[in-house]
Amino acid sequence: MMTTHNHTPMTAEEVSAALSNYNAWRRGIEGIDMPHPTEIGAVIDRAVELIDQGVEMLHLSSLLLTMLHTEPDTQGALFKAENLLRELIARRGWK
Repeated sequence: MMTTHNHTPMTAEEVSAALSNYNAWRRGIEGIDMPHPTEIGAVIDRAVELIDQGVEMLHLSSLLLTMLHTEPDTQGALFKAENLLRELIARRGWK
């Protein structure tokens, strides 16, 4: 996982900036140095992680929306939604 200098994972904004810089260099824009291949590989790896997380969140959102629209018992639907969110948080190790 690509991290910043304080060892936290790169944010989506940082990944986007790094990939934009790499693409500008690749297109030959003057004044941009070639990024180190190891750095680019790490940025791409982190981008894939972020995409995977986004796909997981979209899938969960779709499940929750379908459940909330089809469950006649509003309280029951909210209870199920809360359990799904708690499961995701536990699985991801979020606090």
